[in-house]
Amino acid sequence: MIENKTKENINNLHDKGYKYLLSNKRTFLELLTSFIPKDWVKDINEDDLILVDKSYISPEFKGKEADIVYRAKTKEKEVIFYVLIELQSTVDYQMPIRLLFYMTEIWKGVLKDTEDKVKRRKGFKLPAIIPIVLYNGKNRWTANRSFKEMIEGHEIFEEDILDFRYRLFDVKRYKEKELYEIANIISAAFLLDREYDYGQLVEHFKKVIKIIEKTEPQEYRIFMTWCKMIFKEKFPHKLHSRLDSLFDSASQKEGEKLTHNLERVLEKMVKEMEQKGMQKGMQKGMQKGMEEGQKKKALAVARNLLKLGMNIDMIAQSVEMPVDEVLKIKEEIEKEKH
Repeated sequence: MIENKTKENINNLHDKGYKYLLSNKRTFLELLTSFIPKDWVKDINEDDLILVDKSYISPEFKGKEADIVYRAKTKEKEVIFYVLIELQSTVDYQMPIRLLFYMTEIWKGVLKDTEDKVKRRKGFKLPAIIPIVLYNGKNRWTANRSFKEMIEGHEIFEEDILDFRYRLFDVKRYKEKELYEIANIISAAFLLDREYDYGQLVEHFKKVIKIIEKTEPQEYRIFMTWCKMIFKEKFPHKLHSRLDSLFDSASQKEGEKLTHNLERVLEKMVKEMEQKGMQKGMQKGMQKGMEEGQKKKALAVARNLLKLGMNIDMIAQSVEMPVDEVLKIKEEIEKEKH
């Protein structure tokens, strides 16, 4: 299996990787159109997407912030709304609360930037916010999906309490066949972001590269950079400079060459691991042989001392052997006499 890293490093790398990937408007729109079968998604024009360059840090969750926020509008109607995506590598049971606070911060920013006379109008409305969680953890997502489930006694109060429901993109729960049929950058990323051994990873990369070769040059470079980040997380640190070289120089028309070079790097690494394994095995074998030799020598000394009539406790102490084993040797000697 692929080399283990600390959870913190893996989570940070995944978050940075997806944040980088989804900061591209076209890739972000592919995510929405591929996994949200709604009419409002079809009405979004790529040119009308605006990546909000602002952090919505909530005082209640220090050190955590909304990862990606896009401002968008539909093609036909001048309806402005926000799409908020939170990236997660682990299950967070406070997610509904976090999302509520993030959304509140966005609305506070809208109110702050709106003129007082506009806010006081009867027809003034806040923009819609679509909360989304993109999760790529190994275990199933078990956190509450709706906000009201975080409130004690929500069954009693029903529609009288605040509620919203967020969408969940559970990366590792999508079927491979489904992702290959979608055949775009985001589905290719989901395909590679799985628990594969080295051989499986390269085999899927061979198929994925054929999808990516058909994209625009800018998207191709973005995906190669994402791949480099993800492969670094999966491969030993000593190969990172080699991976930098492979992905940075990868030409869009030379996908086969890239996969061939990846296979060569993989084969070399596996051979080195096997050699180290053999060396360790030889060392263990030598150590075991020495221990067995010392044990045989101790048994022989104990037998001779017993035949000379030495005290059992003294024998056990002199040959560093448990008293029970010395007694067993004495019983064997007695049987041999009869």
